[in-house]
Amino acid sequence: QIETYCHNKWVKDMEVNEIRITPGFIAKIDYTLYAPIFSQEENPIEKLKECYLKLFEKLIEEKFNSVIIPSLATGFHGYTHKDVAKEVMKLLNNFCNQHDITIIFNLYDENTKEMYKLFS
Repeated sequence: QIETYCHNKWVKDMEVNEIRITPGFIAKIDYTLYAPIFSQEENPIEKLKECYLKLFEKLIEEKFNSVIIPSLATGFHGYTHKDVAKEVMKLLNNFCNQHDITIIFNLYDENTKEMYKLFS
């Protein structure tokens, strides 16, 4: 549903770190982010951090008090959890400590969760 909606609403493909708001197919409101692709970036970890920061800006702008997010760009876009866990958790912790917002970080298996917990 979300793919069909996006194809009908936007003609232009998403750019790296672009965020689009769609009706809630999964939750009340869905944010679609086009995360950077690891192999296409000169400094991929920094580019991925920009993606998270852009999302955080949008959460503040929209006055969210809680949100569920996955680990962005891991898997299909070539980032590994091992490579990004430390930096992602640093960003999440700093953001949550500075803003009154709860972020539920949705990870798919216990091994991956344990990797991120090392840095929480």
